[in-house]
Amino acid sequence: MLTPAEMKRVQLLILDRDARAVTEGLGRIGVVHFSLATAADGGELVSPANLEDQLGRVHSLLERVGILCDTLEILEDQPGAEVPYTSPEELDALLQPVEAALADLVERRKKLDAEMETEYQVLRDLEAFRAVDVAARDLAGLDFLHFAIGTLPARAVPAVREAAGEKAVLLPFKSPDGQQRLIALASRTGRFALESILGEHGFSSERLPEAGGGPPSEAAARTQARVLALATRQEAFRQEIGAIAAAEGDRLAAFRQRLRIDEQILNAQAYFGHTGATDLITGYVPSVRVDALREELLRVTDGKVVVKVADPPEDDANIPTMMQNPRLLRPFEMLVAGYGYPGYREIEPTFLVAIGFLLMFGIMFGDIGHGAVLCALGLILARRTREKSMRDLGALMSMCGVSGMIFGWIAGSTFGIEGIPRPPFGGWFQPLGKGNIERLLVATIVLGVVVISLGVILNIINRIRARDYFGMVVDRFGLVGFLFYWGALGLGVRTVVFKGTPRPWEIVLLVVLPLVVLFFREPLHYLMTRRDHTHRPALLGGIIEGFVDILETLSSYIANTVSFVRVGAFALAHAAVCVAIFTTEEIVVKMPGGPVWAVLVIVGGNAFVILLEGLVVSIQAMRLQYYEFFSKFFRGEGKAYQPFKIT
Repeated sequence: MLTPAEMKRVQLLILDRDARAVTEGLGRIGVVHFSLATAADGGELVSPANLEDQLGRVHSLLERVGILCDTLEILEDQPGAEVPYTSPEELDALLQPVEAALADLVERRKKLDAEMETEYQVLRDLEAFRAVDVAARDLAGLDFLHFAIGTLPARAVPAVREAAGEKAVLLPFKSPDGQQRLIALASRTGRFALESILGEHGFSSERLPEAGGGPPSEAAARTQARVLALATRQEAFRQEIGAIAAAEGDRLAAFRQRLRIDEQILNAQAYFGHTGATDLITGYVPSVRVDALREELLRVTDGKVVVKVADPPEDDANIPTMMQNPRLLRPFEMLVAGYGYPGYREIEPTFLVAIGFLLMFGIMFGDIGHGAVLCALGLILARRTREKSMRDLGALMSMCGVSGMIFGWIAGSTFGIEGIPRPPFGGWFQPLGKGNIERLLVATIVLGVVVISLGVILNIINRIRARDYFGMVVDRFGLVGFLFYWGALGLGVRTVVFKGTPRPWEIVLLVVLPLVVLFFREPLHYLMTRRDHTHRPALLGGIIEGFVDILETLSSYIANTVSFVRVGAFALAHAAVCVAIFTTEEIVVKMPGGPVWAVLVIVGGNAFVILLEGLVVSIQAMRLQYYEFFSKFFRGEGKAYQPFKIT
């Protein structure tokens, strides 16, 4: 905790013929974070790997195998057969006959599917007019009557009937798809009047499907028979494809698995450098895994390997960071990573983030009942999902729920109902208790001072570790800024609380002098760290930058400290919402059906508090961590440790 895992820089020199075996061994053990091997690592003979052509062939073959697996419905988790590795040319020769056989089947199946879709469309059209037991050609042959059939809005049927009167015969009916349809008969002379009436009411004309003649019911029966015949042929195709899958499935699954491994291996080997008949591999390994790495390399190369292990150089900016925290704290790593990854020589703040986040969340969300529900939801999420990020989120919710329960017990609140047994000092933590609002807000200010001071101390430690001694001293978050912050706080507390008057020398020493030093920060940095006096800073630019430093120092310390008042404000809001819930319950219980409404108000109100306030409180706790704490010491410009693993 507080420091990342110690890393070692390794250089491996292997024979080129062992490159694949070594890469597979590294992928199995999964401890090496590769870096690009350059001439600086192995001398002028090192040349970069050129694997674009090989990767292109693997991508192409993998795409072809993937299409075959999808067509044959070979599952991702289907185990592959034990087949020897083949060259791309051999694999291409093995795939061609399978592709040819499937191509013919797939083409015929497409045509069959198109025929099936056509028949289904005919059947849908016929089903819509099954109630019309008349052949289309019979209706077309009427000499003295005009026949119209189509869809009409259901609400328009009475209006059409009234408008048509005795001029037409209307036969409305519902088709199996639920649409309102209408058959209308009129004399030839009344044709135009009928069409006018129908058009005014949204009538959409349709043609009665012929489908080989005869009434729609007979045509539908014939179409259904054709559909059954086509379905039989489709089943035959499925059986043919199933036979190919049974014969080739295991082998194709093995090819897919092997090609995916090949792809990962080639991507890894792109980091290698070549020196004639040897390969140079460079990277970073946690110090505790160096021995395991050496043993694996000796095994796969029969001892033909040179392993060089050293501490990374001080100026190495590529050292990856591996957080090492107990299992209970790992969910908080995603909060840290949300801001940025710690550098290798930075303080790793997960432990401090966990304490601060849970403390602030508990103060703002203090309630035994609400915390218990949140804890239960988190446990369910953590145990019902396989995705690591969701499991971490569930664990984080559970711990936040426990924090809320602890502070709820201290305040004596369960689902907004106060009065349960609490510790003797619990009355101080009741947000709406007599005189507690002021105490709560002052307490959150004190919490802010502690958090901000800790952030400045961590920044000083980071500067020492980076050997930036000037920044450790002359910086608004260095020793000078720390002196100003605590000097101003001390003088302010003595004036307001103890009614004392600061002496002039105290003001000058603790407030004015630190600000003056910060004002001349750039000239001091120039004088103390630079030897080239030909590039002196501009006077006007230095003055402006000095004023900006002073303004940023004042505004950041004041704003960051006052910002912690929001912790107390949200605790008050949480309690006030609970009071509002029970006040509303007292009102609705007197209404008709009052007990039911009262239960709904209480349940719905508490659900609102748990879900919405829980989200808002989490955001506020994260914001205070990011902007008021991390901004003091945490740059977040590190690189995550991502070892090569074959999956």
